[in-house]
Amino acid sequence: MNTNANNFYTVEEVASLLKVHPNTVRGWIRQGKLNAIKINTLTRIREADLEIFMKPFKGRASDKTGAATRYKG
Repeated sequence: MNTNANNFYTVEEVASLLKVHPNTVRGWIRQGKLNAIKINTLTRIREADLEIFMKPFKGRASDKTGAATRYKG
């Protein structure tokens, strides 16, 4: 991603990028973990906010699909 404050993603687009269910993304937004804005009834995530959210996860081990591996402790 090339950070640009004018780029916005839908909840579904973020879910697809992170390989999670859209309800997971909505939960992160409700919990305040991922910043989002409401435009009337639409929820949008700025690309810059997505980059900030993903920063702690960069460099973690991943499987063949590129999705972060889960701890199985």
